[in-house]
Amino acid sequence: MFVHFLPLVLASMTLSFLVLDPERIQGWLELSFPQFIVFLFLGSLLLGQMNPWFSRLQKGIHHRSFSSSSLTPSRILAWFLWFWLVHSGTPDLWLRNVLDWGIHWESLNILLLLICYWIADALASNHISQNGIKGLKEKAKMAFWHSRIQLPILLLGTLQSGWLFLLRHFQNRFQETGVLGFEILSSLVLLFIAAPPILIHSWGASPLESSENKTLILKELEQNRVSVKSIRLWPEEVLPHSTAGVIGLLPGFRYLVISKKLIEFLNKDELKSVIAHEAGHLQKKHLMFFAFAMLGFMELSQLILTGVTMVFPQNPVVEETYLFIPFMLLGLLLFLRFGFGFLSRNFERQADCNALARNGLLPIANALFKVSWINAIDPERSNWHHWGIRERVNFLKQCEQEPQKIHQHHQRVRKIQAGCLMIVSLLLGSNMYLESNAFKIHWLNSQLEENKKDWSLEHQPRMRHLADLLFFDEQYELSERWYRRALEINPEDPYVLNNLSWLLSQVHEKDESLLLESIRLIEKALQQMDAAFIWDTAAEAYWKSGKTDAALKAAKNALELAQKETSISHDDGVEYYLGQFEKFSVSTR
Repeated sequence: MFVHFLPLVLASMTLSFLVLDPERIQGWLELSFPQFIVFLFLGSLLLGQMNPWFSRLQKGIHHRSFSSSSLTPSRILAWFLWFWLVHSGTPDLWLRNVLDWGIHWESLNILLLLICYWIADALASNHISQNGIKGLKEKAKMAFWHSRIQLPILLLGTLQSGWLFLLRHFQNRFQETGVLGFEILSSLVLLFIAAPPILIHSWGASPLESSENKTLILKELEQNRVSVKSIRLWPEEVLPHSTAGVIGLLPGFRYLVISKKLIEFLNKDELKSVIAHEAGHLQKKHLMFFAFAMLGFMELSQLILTGVTMVFPQNPVVEETYLFIPFMLLGLLLFLRFGFGFLSRNFERQADCNALARNGLLPIANALFKVSWINAIDPERSNWHHWGIRERVNFLKQCEQEPQKIHQHHQRVRKIQAGCLMIVSLLLGSNMYLESNAFKIHWLNSQLEENKKDWSLEHQPRMRHLADLLFFDEQYELSERWYRRALEINPEDPYVLNNLSWLLSQVHEKDESLLLESIRLIEKALQQMDAAFIWDTAAEAYWKSGKTDAALKAAKNALELAQKETSISHDDGVEYYLGQFEKFSVSTR
């Protein structure tokens, strides 16, 4: 089911790269926000009208009946249209400038752009029939149901934006925890706590009323030693499938959802088998390993990105968001198809084995074929995450005749799970090591020393990075040496000028000649770039040299520039500059 919501999930992830890009500049289209909305909605409507045409290309027959959860070509194209308009038109920058939003309102920018995509996706999901007003009403109705399906992802995206806001607001407080800590924390909050109730309530999954069937379901769950917070009816008006499933990992935030049709069409033994199948997923912690697999993908992506950045520090794939995101999208699709698909097939087979062990072959076989018939699924056909119904039943027949096959499959799944844990652990450890200052210093130093005879402008960013790392590692002498080497290659680099000036003023505050050099360096940096962090360094250099009035003036300039900034920067924030200004104000009294 996740694949149906993939466009909105990707839209949310994409905004994290686009809107929060510290070097984001105005796009060549320069769209206002109203213009962006008009182009996006009209384009999505036109793409929606192309649904029958796409269907005929796919099937060679008349278009299929509308399914609000189908990942149609029109929806995919609507995503690319939205991405292109956001990237090239930069409506978020228009909002910043016109409404004078500061950095703390970036989360609202993200939310507005995500809502726009949510509506556009609904408009592109179906076409307007040729029935006048009636056709428009039908279009509106289908678009409403589609938006209802996607609503949980929108709410989770909003929650994610809130986390980004907190991350920026409390950046200094959580610096020791690191990015990885926030990734894990956010994932736990979103996946384990927030997602299940949001899904249930957004879709309008009503509780199953007390009845003989409810008692039967609860008893089967109890006998399987698993529990759920509540049993809900699958919202077939929103999601046109007759099925059963478990949403949530933690018992207090876990729901069993089942279609009313299944309860009506299945006899008691068949219903018990379906519940035993879902209980098998809970017993074997399948949802947890899906979460581990997703974490593994995130860490693998980070590992690849780190590797590319290290080998090619100025690689356009890394620097340009519009080039990086397609690679991320392709990687995610491949991971879902082959990684998730592999896990899902083996986990489904293990859950089938639990139903077989609990209630025998006939109930689960009949239940599977009834599910196939109710949902018009070809029993001979497999998909990326399930083996075909016929193949699943044939395997269960073999298990009934040869019970050791069940044990063999359990062993196979345990090996897969152990392998999953090992891979994720290795990826986590690798990223932690690669992100450590010790490794970065060693690697950069070895690369630069290896190419010592051929140093050129392309090596200068590595020198600056190495010098920064050495500074934070308190290896000041080596840091100064590499800053000076970087200046020999590019004497006009404002970042190197700033950083070397800061080092000299902080480390050599009793050496008057070096303090004077610090002032010369920072004044040269100011000629190249008028930025808050450079004025802050100037304030420190002047103050250490006894020029308190100049220090106060520089601190005031830094604060004013920081207050005017409307995008995320590498600075410590307005609060830091306010503290610096107050410090120098006191010193001049």
